[in-house]
Amino acid sequence: MIRKDLIFLGVDLESKDSLFEYISKKLYEKNLITDVNEYVKVLKIREAEYPTSIGYEIAIPHGKSDCVVEPFIVYLKLNNPILWDQESNSNVNSIFMIGVNNDNGSNIHLLYLSNIARALMDDEFREQLRISETLEDTFNLLNEINHKLEEEKVV
Repeated sequence: MIRKDLIFLGVDLESKDSLFEYISKKLYEKNLITDVNEYVKVLKIREAEYPTSIGYEIAIPHGKSDCVVEPFIVYLKLNNPILWDQESNSNVNSIFMIGVNNDNGSNIHLLYLSNIARALMDDEFREQLRISETLEDTFNLLNEINHKLEEEKVV
């Protein structure tokens, strides 16, 4: 689920690696993962398989690991886009990061992904997300995804 304390706005980072490190440290501080290095490694392995940028300057990196204490969705908006994938030359400034434990199987992971992707298909939703500047406005918008997950009994 998307929680207000897992929304980070106006962040300055230089690269995908620094972003993975930044978010993983925040997750560790919130006791959502037990090992920063392990989670960063899982994200990098997944990213090497296939980049998670989806267009519209958005990426949805995700990873399954035993270091994940409970499933989470992080939203982070950068002040300036970063190069996400050199091959496709795609830049990203909005990131949804999903983490689940290996024991959760792929069901929660796939439901999170599908609900985020469905919301991002809506042009108006993407535009509202792009222009939202406050934590409250961003959370209220992202809470639509939470409601869909609740309807599907994911939480």
